[in-house]
Amino acid sequence: MKKKTVNYLALMLATAFLASGCNGLKKMAANSDLVERSITPNPLEMHAGRIPVSITVTFPPKYFDKKAYLVCTPTLKSDNFGDEIKMKNATLQGSAVKDNNTTIDYKNGGTYTYKDTIDYSDHFRSSDLVLNMKATKGTKTETVCDIKIGDGVNVTPLLVQEGIRVDNGADPKAAAGSAPAANAGLLIDVNVPKPKSSLTTKSLTMYYPLQQSSFDRKEQKKSEVADFVNLLTDASTDVNTSIKSIEVASYASPDGPEDMNQKLVD
Repeated sequence: MKKKTVNYLALMLATAFLASGCNGLKKMAANSDLVERSITPNPLEMHAGRIPVSITVTFPPKYFDKKAYLVCTPTLKSDNFGDEIKMKNATLQGSAVKDNNTTIDYKNGGTYTYKDTIDYSDHFRSSDLVLNMKATKGTKTETVCDIKIGDGVNVTPLLVQEGIRVDNGADPKAAAGSAPAANAGLLIDVNVPKPKSSLTTKSLTMYYPLQQSSFDRKEQKKSEVADFVNLLTDASTDVNTSIKSIEVASYASPDGPEDMNQKLVD
């Protein structure tokens, strides 16, 4: 009777241990929406035929099972061609695991930043970045999430170099690099010549009253004076016009004694 009791107790403990291990993983899966995931930049960008990928995952406190491993696998999936690129795995571990992976603390949570670089293909211009996370504890494995975290790839450098195909009815499965469809648009680099500059000279003549060194009101109110002032004002504010120089010359005709004319000049 004693032997049976011991065996029964051992069986209960083993069952409880298995249930505990399984429940820890299921809890991580059930609460996966508490995990924050972000990519930088979003959407991804192509540079020189390559796509750098940076994903930051933040785990909340009391989420990551102390004895669990978590394998994260980002995958870029084409929308139109069915292709996909699985990136390198990243393995994280709980605080009670004795291993060499990045540790996520159970009590405080933690953050992990994943980085990888993949080759660009035209098949992935329209695509989804999906993050798969699987947790393992002992012999048990649970899919924590398989979730979309990013849209497409920004290929602005490629568009500038080769022109842009506008998807307004073109066959999405046409081979990469094929000629654009008849109703596809093409961005063309047009050389627009700069307008030639021209030099314009304007002059204004005003007359002093006899034996006076200042203009009278009649002379100042001439329409030519107003036109000349408006021209200078417009030229000083127009970005396409610049004033090269302004020259003022004053002359006095010999009339009367020399000393009187000298005073007018001075």
